[in-house]
Amino acid sequence: MTVTHPDEFKDQNRQRRLRQHAIRHGIERTRSERRKKHGIFVPVQYNGPQEEPSAGSELIAATLVRQPSQSFLDPLGASSILPGRMSDLMKNSEQHHFLFHGFLQSLGPTLEGAATSLAFVSAISLVPVQATNINISTVELLSYRGALLTGLRSNMRKPGWMPKVSSLSAMLLLIGYEYGIDGANSASIVTHLRGLQTMLQSYRSGNHTTILEDIRRALFWQDLTNCLVAGAPRLLSHTDFRDLEYFRDGDDVFDERLERGEDIPCGLASYVHQWPKTFTSILEDLGALCKVIDAKFGKNERLPVWFPISRYQANLESRVVDVLCEMRTVSEPKSSYDSLCEACAFAAYLCTYKLSTGIWVGCYTPEVCVNQIIRCVMEAVRDAIDFAHQEVICWLLYVSGAFTVRKEARAQVAALMRNFMRDYPGEYVKDWEMMRQLLRRYIWNEWAMNERLFSFWNELR
Repeated sequence: MTVTHPDEFKDQNRQRRLRQHAIRHGIERTRSERRKKHGIFVPVQYNGPQEEPSAGSELIAATLVRQPSQSFLDPLGASSILPGRMSDLMKNSEQHHFLFHGFLQSLGPTLEGAATSLAFVSAISLVPVQATNINISTVELLSYRGALLTGLRSNMRKPGWMPKVSSLSAMLLLIGYEYGIDGANSASIVTHLRGLQTMLQSYRSGNHTTILEDIRRALFWQDLTNCLVAGAPRLLSHTDFRDLEYFRDGDDVFDERLERGEDIPCGLASYVHQWPKTFTSILEDLGALCKVIDAKFGKNERLPVWFPISRYQANLESRVVDVLCEMRTVSEPKSSYDSLCEACAFAAYLCTYKLSTGIWVGCYTPEVCVNQIIRCVMEAVRDAIDFAHQEVICWLLYVSGAFTVRKEARAQVAALMRNFMRDYPGEYVKDWEMMRQLLRRYIWNEWAMNERLFSFWNELR
């Protein structure tokens, strides 16, 4: 689109058409990336048939006792931007995002007057609109994102400006939006993560020490996801949090399992001497956690609220991502052993995640792990793989097929399995107990895995 005279820039109609042209051009440029990522994001109904309730759901239920106030459900109605738009989105049951309610509910007292902040209003507008459009970029989404960045820049230019909780929350929501829409562009996500970290360091918390720590913890998870999904360098680690730094020290849950090494899955024991030592300790701790859960809570429908499963998951998942970062820095050509190690690292993350999903049952992170496991397995089988390696590949495919909720990914894994199992004795295909004994030689938790893997085995028959 061109102009023939400088005065044409002053024409409002011309300016509007220029903006629309720029937005359309931006959408077209990212269309291929959006198509590639579209299959990763899966709409999931919480407490639906796919997932058993976990400890996390009890905590959320206890938090959301009273209904969020109308001023927080419809902050756009309180401002001059699209009155009633938010309430219209939230009334639609298919677009209802209970995490959004929980976010507003928990920050209620802190965010008094936040509806007058252009950055915050634009940030919370992204959440339901993004869910409505199934993570596909639209003019409305780009408009809110532009208004959010404009509001933040405007605030930061003010003399003596100090970040508020509403500004920090707006940044977190922006980063979450970028994972869904612009996940391939890790550079912008890293920039905003570092900016948020700088804002946290300069924030004067006053009476909001607890909420500041919550935002810092949220930053840790955003940073962890960015490293896992986009391969960006890490800014925060589990070692930066006192309660996450150590897995077993000072915890009586593992008093009965103090002997290191006994919990390494026997199917992986022949591989660990070729893998990073840090990964060996992760396998030990994850194996111990799986056995403790089965021994203490194997007959329960859900983990008790007092059991600190989220702390164990945070520690293990952070350490697994550190191992993946270490693998990425190796410049030597990858061998089949390297591909198998990487696949097992993603499988360890996936199994740890699925021990208890809580409110994150619909998150796309497990689907990213499934994609990476399939990629690594296909890289490994290109090399000469003897029969000894077929067993671990069988376990990797079973885990990825059982834990994915995408039909196309499940079908892809099933096709690989049917081709792969042709060389296996027929008893493994016909007898679940024999296959179960094989799978138990690897990362295994009866409580979280048996039913899912049995269902996938049934599909393959």
